[in-house]
Amino acid sequence: MTTLIAFDEDVILAKASIVESCLATIRELESNTNASLDDWIRRDVEVLNIQRAAQACLDLAHHLIASNSWDLPRDTGHAMSILKRHGILTEDLETKMRAVQGFRNIAVHRYTEIDPDILAAIVDHHLSDLEEFTRAILNATLALDSSEK
Repeated sequence: MTTLIAFDEDVILAKASIVESCLATIRELESNTNASLDDWIRRDVEVLNIQRAAQACLDLAHHLIASNSWDLPRDTGHAMSILKRHGILTEDLETKMRAVQGFRNIAVHRYTEIDPDILAAIVDHHLSDLEEFTRAILNATLALDSSEK
C-alpha cells in the first residue's frame, strides 16, 4: 500500500525549477570557455548558484517535513535523514545531500574558506546529485499525485 504524502504542488514545482535554473546557469558558464570572465567571477557565480540550488533542495525537504508533520529537523543533515526514513531518499542520496548541505553552510557562513578544488569537483562531478534529489522529490510527490487521479 502506498502512503500518501501531503505537499503543495506549486511549492514543489517552483523549488525544482530553481534547482534546474541554477544548474543550467552553471553548465552554461562551464560550456562557454571563451567567455572573458575572470576566474574569481566564474567561481563566484558557481558558488552562488550551487548555494541557491542547495537552499531550494533544503526548502523542498522542509516543505515535505512540515506538510506531513514529520520530525522537527535539528539541522540540514537531519532533514535529509527524515526524508530517507520516510522512503523519499536512498541512503546514498541522503549522504550526497548531506555533503551538498555542508558545502552550502560553508558558502553561506565562511565564503573565504571555499577550496577551489572542492568547488571544481562539485561542478565537474556532483551537480547531478542535486538533480537526483529533485527527481526523488518529484517521484515521491507528483508521481503519487498523478497516479491517484
